[in-house]
Amino acid sequence: MANPGDKLTFPFTVGNIGEKTMTVDLLITKPEGWMARILDQIGEVRRVSLRSGGTLSLNLEVTIPKDALGTYNLTLTAKSDSGISESLNLTVTIKPPEHPLHKIELWTATPALTAKAGSSVDFNVEIKNSEAEEIVLNLILEGLPDGWKSRLFHGKQEIDSLALKSGESATIRVNIEIPESAEGGEYSFNLTANAGDFSEVIKLEVEVEPIEIERGIRLTCRFPSLTIKAGDAATYDLTVTNKGSMDEHIYFSTNFTSPDLDIEFSAREVEVPAGESLSLSIIASTHRGIMPGEYVIPIIAETGDKQLSDSITLKLQVKGAYRLTLRLMPLNVRVTAGGECEAIASVHNEGQSTITNVKLEFDAPSGWTVISNPENILRLEPGRSAEFTVMVEPPSDTLAADYYVTVTAVSDQTRSTSRDLRVTVEVPTGWGYLGVIAITIIILTVAGIFLKIRRK
Repeated sequence: MANPGDKLTFPFTVGNIGEKTMTVDLLITKPEGWMARILDQIGEVRRVSLRSGGTLSLNLEVTIPKDALGTYNLTLTAKSDSGISESLNLTVTIKPPEHPLHKIELWTATPALTAKAGSSVDFNVEIKNSEAEEIVLNLILEGLPDGWKSRLFHGKQEIDSLALKSGESATIRVNIEIPESAEGGEYSFNLTANAGDFSEVIKLEVEVEPIEIERGIRLTCRFPSLTIKAGDAATYDLTVTNKGSMDEHIYFSTNFTSPDLDIEFSAREVEVPAGESLSLSIIASTHRGIMPGEYVIPIIAETGDKQLSDSITLKLQVKGAYRLTLRLMPLNVRVTAGGECEAIASVHNEGQSTITNVKLEFDAPSGWTVISNPENILRLEPGRSAEFTVMVEPPSDTLAADYYVTVTAVSDQTRSTSRDLRVTVEVPTGWGYLGVIAITIIILTVAGIFLKIRRK
């Protein structure tokens, strides 16, 4: 295997195995355009004389044309004066040269360096032109990851090409800037010196040590415990702080669930720069009918890579919002003394919480009997109504007149505004006549007494 223009040497030995001295002619069969000759220690030879049993070491020198490519055959023949001949066949394969026009060398004493992310490294690379003519090289550093930067210097001058005379060498500085975000590990780059139809490459390596990045987040709330009435909403003002040295993308969540309480975030995710804080709000809205008591709401802040998290517990004290209203139908009833009349009392829960043990209280004239049916209702949900039948029974000796029974709806939690039920009492017809007679007798008696006194 050889290149165009190469000069090859093939050692060989010629020996006389006969019994007499012989003269041997050395013949070369070669491709057209090739040069070949046989050399001994003194110079070129074409014929040798050998005694019986003698040997001679020679060299076949072959010069390959510069335009030769492919596989070629050569034959070396030794022919004696007695007509005896022996041949040696040679095969030569010619391949294109790697550097047909130029020969340059790239070399550095430090092909591998170690640096931290966020810093830079410098490689000093020597470039030598070993060819017989001047060359201009374009210099390119390949293999830089995203975010990495490089510059080439000759002395203090930044360059992207370099001219070298024959036999001249120069040292360039390859500066590589490593971003802070670079992950730890080994990185390889190729510095290529290109002269158009020729190039030479040297491999450079950088082992990156990652920066020790400080990270931390904190979630705070100035007033983590609030008290509201059922049906109202509470707003918590939270602050998330990035205590680290890198920006953080933070997500917020809660594992609290309740059919009577909704949790709403002003933002589910935020980008917090290093060393800074951001505010957000959380609204806890209660529904009608929520049970009074304390509700514990955990809030979680977590970074996008799930490496950091913080949490805070919010407390919501819900008080009952109670309101009862009362309506009487009708507002005026008539009843005969000793008899019974009825009215309907409608009680409505206008509050936000469930009311328990609802019943009616009465304030009636002495001796009157006032009851309700039912006596009480165990639960009355918000927005719901219940009806009671109010039964009123005045005593049989009650005089005919208008009377008032005050009705109030009460419960374990609250009471309503009182309403007056006007009760018109009437007496039976027979008793009415007797009353008229009695009144007439009384009037006549009083008149008679008055006349007697006047006569005296």
